[in-house]
Amino acid sequence: MTVAVGAVVASASPAVSGEVRSSSACTHNFYGTGTTRPAVCIEIHGRGTWADRVVARWPGGGSQLGRWGVLHEGNGKSLHGDVRAYQKGDDLVAEWKGLRLAEGKACVSFTGLESWACQDVIA
Repeated sequence: MTVAVGAVVASASPAVSGEVRSSSACTHNFYGTGTTRPAVCIEIHGRGTWADRVVARWPGGGSQLGRWGVLHEGNGKSLHGDVRAYQKGDDLVAEWKGLRLAEGKACVSFTGLESWACQDVIA
């Protein structure tokens, strides 16, 4: 069973007035026998398809240094470049700043990890 919580990022481009939205979602993936994969979280800060900042967080993954954060559109296209993850408290964190996301889904994970967190992106 896979449980995913999604949030919608709505509004227009950064040049258009309106409320700036911030949203977050986490996922926790379960294997069939009750074994779990680590939770991964995504935060999108921005407006519409414009992301001032996208954050990938692996709660409790801070000991996994040397991994890279991975960000892609939910359709598997348009990689936004892997970034070096860093430890923040007990968490492993990766950040992308100032980018345009395609309408649809934005997903994050970390290299070597099969857990993904995704959010809907609406223009």
